[in-house]
Amino acid sequence: MINKKKLAFFSFLFFIIFTIVGDSYIYFLDGKVFESDFRYETDIKDRELKQEYVQDLGRYSEEFDLKIFVVTSDVTSKNSATYTIYSSDEDKEFFKNRILSNQDNPSFHSLISGEREILFKPFQDITQINEKNYYVFGTKDNVEKLRSATNDKYGMSKPEDNNYANDAPFILSAAWIFIFSIILIYSFFEVNNYKKEALFKYLNGTNIKNVVQPLVITNTVTIIFAAIIGLFLALLITESYKFAYITIVAVIVLLLFSNSFFLLLFNLNVKKTFVRSYYTIGYKMLAFLVLSVISITSILILSFTFKTIHDAWKPMKPMRLGFIMRILINITCTFPSIFLIMVGSRPLLWIRMSLLFT
Repeated sequence: MINKKKLAFFSFLFFIIFTIVGDSYIYFLDGKVFESDFRYETDIKDRELKQEYVQDLGRYSEEFDLKIFVVTSDVTSKNSATYTIYSSDEDKEFFKNRILSNQDNPSFHSLISGEREILFKPFQDITQINEKNYYVFGTKDNVEKLRSATNDKYGMSKPEDNNYANDAPFILSAAWIFIFSIILIYSFFEVNNYKKEALFKYLNGTNIKNVVQPLVITNTVTIIFAAIIGLFLALLITESYKFAYITIVAVIVLLLFSNSFFLLLFNLNVKKTFVRSYYTIGYKMLAFLVLSVISITSILILSFTFKTIHDAWKPMKPMRLGFIMRILINITCTFPSIFLIMVGSRPLLWIRMSLLFT
């Protein structure tokens, strides 16, 4: 039988993680739209000459195996923007795959980061806009060949690397690491609390396999249902379905690690099991409440803390070093505080709270 409190708690955790996943996709999208192997500038004022340039680019892109495109952005509100990608029909699918979309003109929304709309237009339409920046996918040698072929007639700046920074991997990694930690901690204490009951059943003649197997099945079903519930709840406010392969792998790994704790029940020790202290219902409720609050704040704060460290590290300045050290102490104190609250000790929590308010 599924524990409803456990299902509700895990569903809420997955709701938070999938909300972060959706918001991470917006970061991912903002980076991918403007990312390319190289970027160069060409300023052509005459429209007829620009039309000739577009035709030459179409020919040279095939000859030199290059993907050339132009991107413009229009900020429609504080947290909303429209990106217009000018590319050939042959390269359109390539760019759709890069942003993890199969729609021609997709739009994405996030409660935190706002809305993004992607418009694809023919490459020939760049003659109607005044955009100097051109983005290229291809080898450096082939881009230099393009420059040699067009520089005399149209002018072309020296191509420069255009590896656009993307914060999505840092946010996703931090969020999944901490939700893994919280669920595994929960599973560990759940198994410890069940040891006496499992030992009684075993001493009464029940096969230990018949004791452990239902627990593993129930735990698996609970985590899967919680992930589905969290996914659909987060879908109401963000693009929680993105990075599906990462999500599937993460849930499978989480199931394997979580269920591995139940294997401890195969090696029960009578003396160690019955001498452990008894937790009152009030203590359990308090621990559950505090753990819930810390879980939420840990996932939200620490996910964006890693992003802050990443941003502060490049470029590094001496004045930022103290700030980064303070963040690292904050992380160090947050994670052990979850353990200490479960056993009734709180010194590191007070240290962390003092750091937050200084």
